[in-house]
Amino acid sequence: MFEQDTIHHHIERSIIAYLMTHEHARFSEMRPPNCETNLFTYHLKILVKQGYIAKADKGYTLSDKGLV
Repeated sequence: MFEQDTIHHHIERSIIAYLMTHEHARFSEMRPPNCETNLFTYHLKILVKQGYIAKADKGYTLSDKGLV
């Protein structure tokens, strides 16, 4: 399980929670309803930069760090 203390924003927690139940996901599948695309992209990029999520051929997936 991921360290919740390091992920403070609700959008970032939502992305991690979605990927915990899906092996791969596309951008549009993870984006919460009523969330602006630019805002979602910003938080997704933060998670990728921090190493919690990796971009794969089939979409986004949790990295080893995101699974811990």
